[in-house]
Amino acid sequence: MEDPAGAFDYFGMAFTVLKLALALSPIIVLASLFVFNTDTEEVGQSKRKPDFSLEPLE
Repeated sequence: MEDPAGAFDYFGMAFTVLKLALALSPIIVLASLFVFNTDTEEVGQSKRKPDFSLEPLE
């Protein structure tokens, strides 16, 4: 028959991994912002201003 305390060991290990992932998630997010840093200022600025006139395109 299995040791009933073995299930608690697995639960404790999973809880420890979950706590570790939760503690490291801000570091991972900040590191990914630096690694995948794209220049967001150029994305928002287009060369032409949008034309909202109702004239048909030629």
